[in-house]
Amino acid sequence: MKAALVAALGAGVAIPAFGLFLRYRRDLNAARARLAAVERHVISTPWAAVEYAERGDGDPVLVVHGIFHNCVGGLLSVRDYSDRRFIAPSRFGYLGSSMPPNATPAAQADAFAALLDALGIDRIDVIGESAGATSALQLALRHPGRVKHLAVLVGNLPGSPTAVVQPSLAKLFNRQLPLWALRPGRLA
Repeated sequence: MKAALVAALGAGVAIPAFGLFLRYRRDLNAARARLAAVERHVISTPWAAVEYAERGDGDPVLVVHGIFHNCVGGLLSVRDYSDRRFIAPSRFGYLGSSMPPNATPAAQADAFAALLDALGIDRIDVIGESAGATSALQLALRHPGRVKHLAVLVGNLPGSPTAVVQPSLAKLFNRQLPLWALRPGRLA
């Protein structure tokens, strides 16, 4: 009787866990396919390597992604717009962008300015999304002549705990499974 109860409890945990694992693998494979479908480039700056992706023609727009995205996610966030040239860098530590030892939103803004220099862009419109809003704001503050317009979408405030990933949490959040599990509706 006791063995049957243990087996039933084990199955009650193992079956949902296996289903969750299958959902995770499916989502991970879909994310890898989205990454493979976009041509990405990396430039070297004095602060770190910066990866970026771009699409479209017209006046340029820099799209700075939030915590759950990267350069590809930045492009996906503006997928319904086609009359502009969208440039989406990966912030420090995301995909092919390096994580310098003293990464700050200000240093990230300076790296974005170096990216604009490399692309031959003097002035640009900027969209800062969620956690990317802080470095987008820093770009406007540190390089005001470079930013024509700044739009902040669901922004965090400079100085807030979410403005910079704390070093103690960086190792945890540099893993795919915890970030996948934190996405809204993922575990529902």
